[in-house]
Amino acid sequence: EEVLEDNPAEEETEITENALIIKGLAEKELSLTLDELKAMNDIIFEADFYSLNNFGTTGYTHFKGVNLWDLLKNEALIKPEASKISIIAQDGYSMEFTIGQVQMEYMDETNPENKYPMIIAWEENGEEYSLDEGNPYKLVVGQNEPGDINKPQWVSNIDVILIE
Repeated sequence: EEVLEDNPAEEETEITENALIIKGLAEKELSLTLDELKAMNDIIFEADFYSLNNFGTTGYTHFKGVNLWDLLKNEALIKPEASKISIIAQDGYSMEFTIGQVQMEYMDETNPENKYPMIIAWEENGEEYSLDEGNPYKLVVGQNEPGDINKPQWVSNIDVILIE
């Protein structure tokens, strides 16, 4: 019924209804709606994530979303030869991670025993993202060591998760 075309630069067509696209080296390429993600109860993760940006600003933000590695492994059926994941926002901003980085647990320098997976969040501080502001998905990553500047890795308005 709905056809995905290969020309994302065209007008802002609402073909995919704010879908999260997962494509590349996966057995199942997916176009997931927010409701479909919310129904994945066994991989939902919710916590206060600590952030540090380039200016030394720190803070805690409460996020709710799905564990990215579990999403790729259990839903998209990521292929064993995959080596990297690119998280691409609607405005073209992207972050690239190795498979190991997606699989690992991250920390919070103020609470080093806490462990955090990399997640795709749809809710921040109890509020869902507004669809008016773009796709309602954000990549959230903890710190890999004390002093790690992690906030620039947070990608808002995710359009595509590309597995390579």
